[in-house]
Amino acid sequence: MSKIKKYHPGNLTASKKSTPKENYSGIKFLFSNKKHLHYTLLTILTFCLYGWTGTFDYGFSDQYVLSALNNLDNTFKGFLNIFKQTYAGSDYRPVTVLSFWLERYLFNQTNPHISHLVNVLLLAAILIKLYDLILLSRFYADENKLIVLAMLTSLFFLIHPNHVSVVANIKSRDNLLSMLFGVLACMQIIRLFDLKQYWRIALSSLYLLLAIFSKLDSGTLILVPILLVLFYRKTDNRTMVKYIAITVTAFFIASVLRNLFLQLPSEGLNAVNVQFDKNPIVADDTFIHRISLALTSLYYYLKFLLIPWGYHFIFGYNQIPLTGLFSIPNTIVFTVLLVFFSLAIIQFKKNKIYLFALLFYLFSISFALNLVTTIVGIVSDRHNFIPSLAFCLALAALFTDLYKAESFSIFKKPVLISLVMVYLFFTIYRTKDWKNNFTLVEHDLPYLTESVNAHRIAAATYCNEALSEEMKPSYDRTYTDQLIQKAEQYAIKGLEIYEPVVELWEIKGLCSLYKKDYQAALTNFIKCRNIDSNYLGAINYIGFTYWKLNNTDSAFYYFDYVVKREPFFGYSANNMVDMLIANNQKREADSILHYLKQRFPEDNRLNRKLEELK
Repeated sequence: MSKIKKYHPGNLTASKKSTPKENYSGIKFLFSNKKHLHYTLLTILTFCLYGWTGTFDYGFSDQYVLSALNNLDNTFKGFLNIFKQTYAGSDYRPVTVLSFWLERYLFNQTNPHISHLVNVLLLAAILIKLYDLILLSRFYADENKLIVLAMLTSLFFLIHPNHVSVVANIKSRDNLLSMLFGVLACMQIIRLFDLKQYWRIALSSLYLLLAIFSKLDSGTLILVPILLVLFYRKTDNRTMVKYIAITVTAFFIASVLRNLFLQLPSEGLNAVNVQFDKNPIVADDTFIHRISLALTSLYYYLKFLLIPWGYHFIFGYNQIPLTGLFSIPNTIVFTVLLVFFSLAIIQFKKNKIYLFALLFYLFSISFALNLVTTIVGIVSDRHNFIPSLAFCLALAALFTDLYKAESFSIFKKPVLISLVMVYLFFTIYRTKDWKNNFTLVEHDLPYLTESVNAHRIAAATYCNEALSEEMKPSYDRTYTDQLIQKAEQYAIKGLEIYEPVVELWEIKGLCSLYKKDYQAALTNFIKCRNIDSNYLGAINYIGFTYWKLNNTDSAFYYFDYVVKREPFFGYSANNMVDMLIANNQKREADSILHYLKQRFPEDNRLNRKLEELK
């Protein structure tokens, strides 16, 4: 590496003779061509590690998310409608939906192979921007050391097994986009601090808006520029307060704009329906239990970072039971935090980076600790994606300080090579599990013997595949029988763990429908309704089963019950129309379609149904 002159951060209020770039650019490397070699290297490494996911199929919840495209045409009107709908009814993430819409617009189809490669490309972009962010940070006065830190941090972020579920899962595109735009916003705010270019407030607000339009967790990244100005910029208190206020203002502007856009969707956001099987805190929600579960959750998130094993697609009841405040995991995590804080304080005068990383980690993971928001499944490694930046930064700093690294010769150190090889092994090993839904389920389920949630998802995966196969003009009956057998097996096992789960009874009912055992199906669907009278899916299937039993009056009653409550043209409306047409009641079918057209004038599914009937 060529010798790069050392610099000292100095005071933000430099002499008037210094140009903004001179005052700011102790890191001349940012403006050199050599950085592009590092960009290229990071991109190549990313595709070497994750490029093979381009051969993967749809995985966990991918198609559920992509169903948002069903009501969006490949037209300018379709583009505008992206901003008029919620994200599965529980959030507002138009930028994420836009990324999938653009894929379909450019390639005339949704294709899992293309979607996986886009995820890999987004990860490469994140690594490049993380590299730039570290250079802008001035964590070290020595520029050579800073470049080593930037490359190490980016490398650790690339190879850490915690990130497989984000990169290899198309659904997790929201995590990638939110982090990318969040990092870009941080960079603009840091440049604003250093260059005093106030027009960057608008640009940082735009990036923050794009970030929270992708996923709300990106808002935690605003702590990065705040901590940087507190720890690494020598300035008076008044200036410091002013720049922190500017950072908060940029986030406030983005939040206000998001709230304005939230007026566009015709239906509001629904609270995520978290039930006992997904998180036991809902059954005994006390302050002490919240604190206990927060510590337990943090235990798992730290475990995800420190031990590269034990990542599963879902947890929930009773895989992670609700324990007392002084349980073993809670005691361990409290002790670990105490040790980390003590070491960070001891090292503070020598190197502030460790306290910086610890504070950022705790702040950014706080949203996923079940303190304020109840998390489906209790914990999930994808919630650790942005916070893990703090761990990668601290680990890179540890190696940089340990070896007093000022060049890339540090990559020859046996300890670093060994750690990289361990991470690579577990990352590649975990990535293969995400090839499709079946590989993921079959690998994880033996470790999730107490998770009713995991068995529910496994049963649904096999049942949906069987029913999809059955709808094809020609299909392998033996194959679909095997799928239904698996679905029923997992549903029964899930009900043994926790019985009042409507989705499991629904899947049992669907398996009975497949086998044309209509009385058993009806019993299972009625069980669903008895557990949750608002569960419209089961009520629709009660109507469908009555239709199969030639009891059209009862079928019509249940279909009508659901149609009056669904805010869109759904399965019940479609079933009702099909049943009436099959019974030669075309006038009644036309009347219902006219009524539905008045309710849902722009519903693409309804319009397609009308075209189909024509």
